[in-house]
Amino acid sequence: MDIRLPNNFSPAHRTMVLRFVQGGSLDTDQRAVQIQAFDLLHQAVAGSVTFARFYARVVEEPAADSFITTLIESPDPEALAPTLRQRVNRQVPMWLRQAGCDQLYRSPEF
Repeated sequence: MDIRLPNNFSPAHRTMVLRFVQGGSLDTDQRAVQIQAFDLLHQAVAGSVTFARFYARVVEEPAADSFITTLIESPDPEALAPTLRQRVNRQVPMWLRQAGCDQLYRSPEF
């Protein structure tokens, strides 16, 4: 599946999206670029649907219920959340590949 990014999605945006997926920490300026990156991803197109809809179907829907249930049932959800988020993030590439995205981290031509 081809994901078409907006023309103004830059290498800096890509880096901030990957930092999010990998769970890296960000300073205030980097967080601002990350927010811009996710706003731009809402304009991307995945096949015949928006990337936002594609991501919701492929990643959020499979992960959300168990993520929330695990947090609710935890005696310390705040402490568990980072570990649980990393576990879900490690599954994202597999879910995307299963949905037809076979070149996940290939840099687009900028």
